[in-house]
Amino acid sequence: MGTKMKKTHPVSWDKIFRKITLTKIPFPSKLSEEYYEKIRYFLPNKARILEVGSGSGEISGYLAKKGHDVYLLDQSEVALNLSKRLFSHYGLRGTFVHGNLFSIPFNDNVFDCVWNSGVLEHFYKKEIVKGLKEMSRVSNNLVITMVPSAKSVTYRIAKVILEKEKKWDYGDEFPKYTLHKQFTDANLNVVKEELVGTYFGLMWLNKISRIPNDLLAELTNWAESLKEESLKEGISYLLLTIGIKKGIRGKSSGKVNYKSLVLDKEDELSQAYKKLSLIEKELKIYKNSKFWKLYKILKGI
Repeated sequence: MGTKMKKTHPVSWDKIFRKITLTKIPFPSKLSEEYYEKIRYFLPNKARILEVGSGSGEISGYLAKKGHDVYLLDQSEVALNLSKRLFSHYGLRGTFVHGNLFSIPFNDNVFDCVWNSGVLEHFYKKEIVKGLKEMSRVSNNLVITMVPSAKSVTYRIAKVILEKEKKWDYGDEFPKYTLHKQFTDANLNVVKEELVGTYFGLMWLNKISRIPNDLLAELTNWAESLKEESLKEGISYLLLTIGIKKGIRGKSSGKVNYKSLVLDKEDELSQAYKKLSLIEKELKIYKNSKFWKLYKILKGI
């Protein structure tokens, strides 16, 4: 925030996905289970769901396992082939489409839900709004995103260190405190926004500290039982934003009254923006926390 963003790190997604084998893809993962628990209330039975920028397809695979009709779209043929192998390995059904976020090859209002994870953080604000509008165009209802959280100290520390050591493989990423304004600009109402992926957040520490598996398991249990919100926010990796198209009143099943779920965020956001700070200020807080002391110990392993 307040810092000009420059794209300086080109990335080859084909190269990244060529390195991933099926044995490296957890199925189901903690993230896919957590994600599904957060969104399932908003989905109709056997929803038609499109993931835009599907990568390995692991989360979509879990949605398919839960009985939904899933479509996976990616501009990387290598990624699509990897997800096809994943689906085949676990006996899952899915439709795989080559395409990109800004020109989705489907008609209007085809899907009950259009979503992505780890995609929008690579773009500027105007591009994000453009992408959200295109996702909204092909959705008759839900638009959902997950991006790296700007509050995640574990992720941001790891990113700084890996970039300095020239080991960062994921191109330019701009973590977010909120996507509420971008959703609003795309004519979407935000019904829920929260942090997820505590375990995934700890995995970033593993990339720079080589934490033994048994210690990582203990840390995960500790993190998931945290009561201190500031510490939990500093670990959780992803910002989950759930939006609906303006004018949508609810699912045809009548299970959810979306009108009652749409949050009036004006006062809440006003307070939230006052609390937001740059990572330097965040670090001052964590240097006096239990987490920071733990991190210093882990760095010495």
